[in-house]
Amino acid sequence: MDGKALSRAIEKLDALLEKNRRPTLSSFISMDLDEMESLIGDDDDEGMAPLEAQWFDPVQGIAQVEFLLSGAAASEVSKLRGVAEDLQACLTVLQAAHAAGAKWRFVQDI
Repeated sequence: MDGKALSRAIEKLDALLEKNRRPTLSSFISMDLDEMESLIGDDDDEGMAPLEAQWFDPVQGIAQVEFLLSGAAASEVSKLRGVAEDLQACLTVLQAAHAAGAKWRFVQDI
């Protein structure tokens, strides 16, 4: 999954979800200390508490992605170039994770 369109539209998608009192996609972003350091380019973690990544049940993500791909939200999503395709790919990954009994999370990169 490329995810670039999804990343560019995250604020709009989160606003759609918030408007409907649903968890946002960005609430599923989680990174550990090493990932944070590689993102910001700082490996001076002296004195920092260990940072553990939080993992989520795929069902939580599936519910939000399916919401965005259906009903009134889908008409808004369709206006965002490439986002529906990224969401569909995300849904496929989440469904596979659920079938395998695995957890998931979004990781942010630059």
